[in-house]
Amino acid sequence: MIYYKKNYFPENLSTINETAGENNKSVIHFISYLIDSKKLSENAIKKIFLNYFDDKINIKIKKNYISLISKFLDQILPLILNQNHPKQATYQLLRFLNEITPNFQYLENLSSKTFIYDKLIEVLSFSGHITNLLAKDEKLLEILDPYFAIRLNGNISIYKNELNKIQYQNDVEENIFNNLRKVHRKLKFQIIVSVIKNELRIESASYEFSLLARSIIEKVIEIAHYLFLKQNNLRKSFYDDFAVLAYGRLANNTMTSNSDLDLVFIFPDINKNFINKKEYETFYNRFSKKIINILSSQTAEGFMYEVDTKLTPSNTQSDLACTMSDFISFQKDHSFAWQKIAFLKSELVFNNSKFQNSLNSKINDIKKREINLHELKKEIITMRGGDKNFTAKNLINRKSKNLLNWYETKYSLGGQRDIEFLEYFYIREKIYRKIENLDVKKLFLKKVKLFYFILDQFVNITFSMDKPRNLPNKVSKYLVSYLNLKDLGTLKQTVKDHKNQIRKNIEEILKI
Repeated sequence: MIYYKKNYFPENLSTINETAGENNKSVIHFISYLIDSKKLSENAIKKIFLNYFDDKINIKIKKNYISLISKFLDQILPLILNQNHPKQATYQLLRFLNEITPNFQYLENLSSKTFIYDKLIEVLSFSGHITNLLAKDEKLLEILDPYFAIRLNGNISIYKNELNKIQYQNDVEENIFNNLRKVHRKLKFQIIVSVIKNELRIESASYEFSLLARSIIEKVIEIAHYLFLKQNNLRKSFYDDFAVLAYGRLANNTMTSNSDLDLVFIFPDINKNFINKKEYETFYNRFSKKIINILSSQTAEGFMYEVDTKLTPSNTQSDLACTMSDFISFQKDHSFAWQKIAFLKSELVFNNSKFQNSLNSKINDIKKREINLHELKKEIITMRGGDKNFTAKNLINRKSKNLLNWYETKYSLGGQRDIEFLEYFYIREKIYRKIENLDVKKLFLKKVKLFYFILDQFVNITFSMDKPRNLPNKVSKYLVSYLNLKDLGTLKQTVKDHKNQIRKNIEEILKI
């Protein structure tokens, strides 16, 4: 039996003061000190690592473990110390080994794959997120192989083919859930690595993340349908009498590696197989809950997506699905202006039957309506922390209650949410002829939207949990180069300038 004390390591070196255990802090700080003082050598860091793991492993075969780690360090440390920024790479290597050390087979496999060490260092030093993924599954090592054959090209069949390999019939639910998560992790890892390898542009990566999510949803509905029939002793399929409407990033094919899913589950108004409406609605609510459970539940293999159903028209939190007539009625007569804007960019992601085609036709008709701009303005003020007594100027100048890092743009004033509103206002060009240089502002909005999009993608590739105040040096340099900027200072100033200008443009709109 292996006795192993595993402590939590934060994803980034800058967060250790807040999150790392005391034992972890000491070794990390020591390594950091040696690197900063330029006293770090292969022998010094090897000794630190071996002492660290020797203290953690208490088994009869400890000698074999230590020997294997020693062999691995002899091969990889020279490569790490030749990096321009070895501190982050060293730290991520320690995190990685800390996770995989209990798995002797993983260590053995890794020690035999010297041909991937260059790429291993590159991805570890780039992303704490990718360190987490790689430590979870040794099969991901094959994707680091320079001769790995599969190249992503915007083809959804790549994802569907991998998912179709899952044999779920007659398998237990736990295994099905875990197998789904393994495939999802592998495909997600491949997208991230493709970006780091410069095989995939960040704009294309967003589309790939979206294709992956769409494929997962389709497969999950298929599996949920199978499990639901089996667990409830049902024989008649209801697979086609069901639709899934996506909002946000999934609908727009702009997902990041950590994006959640904004979904609405919709079913037909009438079904003769049910005694009454309540029984009918309960059935589809239970089915929707099953889908959400498969997508978001935490298992031994982690989870896939957080699912948000807040846009479902419902009087109770327990209602996860709705009839087509209830959904259409809500969108026509009861939704807020901001919900109407969100609805404009919604899209059916499970759509293969007469019912779904009928629903899609009604959705497209509703999207053609006009939105009350006065109501939208009021809601913007409320959503941004104001009230009816707040003037536009007071609102825009108000500091955000959330302490966001400089590179975060989704919820900050002048960020992505403001851009979504501006996009709609600028479309209504006839009403806003008072706006000076409208064409210039529309071009600027397009430019900033792409800028935020790239920045957000890089941040989510780099981190899954901890959001440090500063990005790792390797990521910063990569991002600066990608955006064709001079240096990190220029990047920070550009983010600040963009936010300020978008805020001013919102203020201008709210005054008209």
